[in-house]
Amino acid sequence: MRETVLFEKAIPKFEKVIPNIDGIPVKINKGYADLVKEKGYVFSELHIHNDIELLYVHEGHLGTKLADGSVYYCNDGDIICINSNVAHSTFASEDTHIRYSLMQFKSDVFKKKDLDDKFSFLSVLSRHKGMPVYISSDPELRQLCDNTFRWANEKDTAKNLFIASGIYGVLAVLYERGFIADTLSNVDSAKFKKLLPALEYISQKYKEDISLSEVAQVLNMSNFYFCRIFKETLEMGFTDYLNYLRIYKAQEQLINTEKSILEIAFENGFSSVSYFNRVFKATNCCSPSEYRKFCKESSKISSFNE
Repeated sequence: MRETVLFEKAIPKFEKVIPNIDGIPVKINKGYADLVKEKGYVFSELHIHNDIELLYVHEGHLGTKLADGSVYYCNDGDIICINSNVAHSTFASEDTHIRYSLMQFKSDVFKKKDLDDKFSFLSVLSRHKGMPVYISSDPELRQLCDNTFRWANEKDTAKNLFIASGIYGVLAVLYERGFIADTLSNVDSAKFKKLLPALEYISQKYKEDISLSEVAQVLNMSNFYFCRIFKETLEMGFTDYLNYLRIYKAQEQLINTEKSILEIAFENGFSSVSYFNRVFKATNCCSPSEYRKFCKESSKISSFNE
């Protein structure tokens, strides 16, 4: 169940998910909060991470609040799926005994990373199209999660294979339900093939001051026709797509370099720091400097725990 409520806006903290399954970049915890909690008790403050999160409510009533004011409620047997890069907090929605399990992983957990740089537009489109939250009591999804949580506690030498197969199954269900965007499944293949040279051109030139007219010329199209085909095919406009790509690349630099916000803004094609800050905050619910700070704090915590 979903509703929208008004609450004070808060800046989400960036959380680095630390995998706890050997050989697989997945975090699994079973049996969280096996206590009676008062209604409104907050299990996790507003935070954001790059992983998909599944909360399986075995008992009780749990709520998830998003940064935009949306609140989702789930009960015994429900699984609440929170997509990557969605700012959220979790709380007890009733005075109740609460017991839930948690699983976190990336949608590309089994994909080759070198494909991401070559086809970065796929990451942009996937992030744009997926659902923020999906609640399910689907027996198939519940069975897959039950098996995965069970194997996470085993010591059998084959446990990783069973866990991997369970996550494959979970991903398949989430793709089927539309929670994770199968980027090209609902795209007109002929139109997408026609746009591909333009997307590759944008991936090469996004750091420069490229214009819609310039990209339209790559395809020998008029501005009007290019805009129409682009929006019809990708369900987002040229400027929105370009900004998504630039922010996606800027995030990497904020985490992995010591460059200033000014340098990162200009190196990724933004004409001013104020515009970069505005677009970044609209995309990530926090400023670039806050994002960098949260990432560094998470990294220190990760190093300490390791």
